[in-house]
Amino acid sequence: MKRRSLLALLVWFASAQVAFGAPSPTAFRRDMDAFVARLSRTPGAPPGFVVVAVTGNSTLYEHAGGMRDADRGAPMTLDTPIYNASTTKAYTGLLAAILDEKGVLPLNTRLDQAWPEAQLGAGVGDVAASRLLSHTSGLSEGGLVFRSVYTGQITATETPRQLARYVQRGPSEFRYSNFGPFVYSAMAEARTGLTWRDLLAREVLSPLKLRHSSARLEDFPVGDVARCHSRRGQGGWTPLALKPTAALNAAGGMYTSGRDTGRFLQIFLRGEAAAEGAIPARTLRRTWRKEAPQSATFNGLSRDGYGLGWDLGEYEGWRYVSRSGGYVGCRSIALFIPELDIGVAVLSVGDTGANSFNVALVQQALDLWRGDPRATERGAQRIADGARSASAIAQADSQWRAALDRTKGDPVPAGLAGSYRHPRLGELVVVSGAHGLILHAGVFKADLLPLGGDEVLLVSQALADPAPVRFSRTATGSISALQWDDDRFERIQ
Repeated sequence: MKRRSLLALLVWFASAQVAFGAPSPTAFRRDMDAFVARLSRTPGAPPGFVVVAVTGNSTLYEHAGGMRDADRGAPMTLDTPIYNASTTKAYTGLLAAILDEKGVLPLNTRLDQAWPEAQLGAGVGDVAASRLLSHTSGLSEGGLVFRSVYTGQITATETPRQLARYVQRGPSEFRYSNFGPFVYSAMAEARTGLTWRDLLAREVLSPLKLRHSSARLEDFPVGDVARCHSRRGQGGWTPLALKPTAALNAAGGMYTSGRDTGRFLQIFLRGEAAAEGAIPARTLRRTWRKEAPQSATFNGLSRDGYGLGWDLGEYEGWRYVSRSGGYVGCRSIALFIPELDIGVAVLSVGDTGANSFNVALVQQALDLWRGDPRATERGAQRIADGARSASAIAQADSQWRAALDRTKGDPVPAGLAGSYRHPRLGELVVVSGAHGLILHAGVFKADLLPLGGDEVLLVSQALADPAPVRFSRTATGSISALQWDDDRFERIQ
């Protein structure tokens, strides 16, 4: 009898430990403030960031630190719109669940049902919307990622033609990409006549009252928007150009504030009450139903599944739902644990070291909220890890400097300017600028720095690393093509 009572007591204590060990909101804020202050002084800290922690019914913690624009010294705020990169996929997943719930675009809709007139390749037309959103379509990208993410040289009406010409079906295992969400958005536009941006605003952002969120850069005063920042071997932070609307898409295409991101997480923790009845709880839950297995680790967070735009995993025995995003000079993460009634979001404007910084904030908030007795010790370790990021930063800077040091001060050879075309990837235009050659492809822009002969180094704020590009000549010496990685763009003018 005594043994059974002791066993019952241990089971009861284990189940109540989180509740009994959890700090008061005041203690949570105090401990988070202390951790944020120390972590933000480590080398891996970005120049500006926002961290928000919420429960279903309250905001536990919110802090905006640093600058949204290092050149202007403009401070980061909780309402500053920040590019959230691939965290957009969670919003697109919710949009898809809403359109499925309403019967507008069921998740089992196939590509050949969205575009019955398109002559899609073998097996391509059978792919359903849910497969696209969960990265299990097995389809090759067919140039759609380059055109949608970088150049903006693709429309929803052009998408089925691109699919028919260049996309093939392969194994359907999980393969993360920006391809699926973009194709889904084209399906949604074909079905509704509305762009993904308009659907997102109408079905998600407006009902949830996310007033500092949009998939259109023009919806904000330019000076209010945070700029992504990169070191690029220069030792300090350089603000980068804002990603234009034409390159914002369903896979990575929103500006949103830290406070709005916290509210977005809050919706999932509370269910339909937080959405004021606009979005049923079952629709919210549908987004994190496991669609595909995966096996990955993101800065110490293990992932074992994927839903509709959400990574699924486990932290200290608790199931979490999360999405992260990365673009040159910007990093983001949003994570919630339904059983613990906690959600944490971090948006930052930095590159090397910023992912570790973001995840450290998330993990520390989770440890504090769970009342983990190791929280202080773990926090100290995370601070130490942040301090050690200086070596990774130095290595990244060194690689950039080494790449730039290869460039020559000599002028580039004559005759390189002109138009070049790749049937799958579109058109590039090389022009002579005041300081050398410039490459344009839709909204994509890059400097071409001479490496010697007909080889140049392509350097763009939209790319994490510089890339060598080589021009080819005919037997008579005229320029005939431009070779970028494995892709050959033929000269057309």
